[in-house]
Amino acid sequence: MRVLYHSKADLDLSLYGIQIPLKGNRSQKVFSYISTHYSVAELEKVPKKISILDLKRVHREEYIDELFSDYHQKCFYHCYELLDREGRFNRYDPSAAQYSFDHAREIIKDQIDLTYLGLEEAIRFKSSMTLHGGMHHAMSDRPRGFCL
Repeated sequence: MRVLYHSKADLDLSLYGIQIPLKGNRSQKVFSYISTHYSVAELEKVPKKISILDLKRVHREEYIDELFSDYHQKCFYHCYELLDREGRFNRYDPSAAQYSFDHAREIIKDQIDLTYLGLEEAIRFKSSMTLHGGMHHAMSDRPRGFCL
């Protein structure tokens, strides 16, 4: 089995002012454990595979255009449920953010690239595992369930 991991693909939401208690190093901990029991290797770099055109094959063009526009914070607000019904911040403190959502978007793109590589590896080696966010709740036209 191929196990794919890169520390760059770990997303610590607290670095963006998002106050949802997900640990950014979950994947690293799993990788460390697996490494002591199996022969696996950490990727030295995240391969760039997915293009905007590829993303538009599975997501609506309007959604991808919004996500990669200057106004993408709306996607983050929706995805991570950062606004309550009255439009006030919920589980989000922008003043606590060390990085912008632009930075998070790049990490999420790395996760998507690793998912794509994982699919290729599964075809090639008959099985594969990637240790990062699966992005499996996103819809064709919007983010959902913490999956951008």
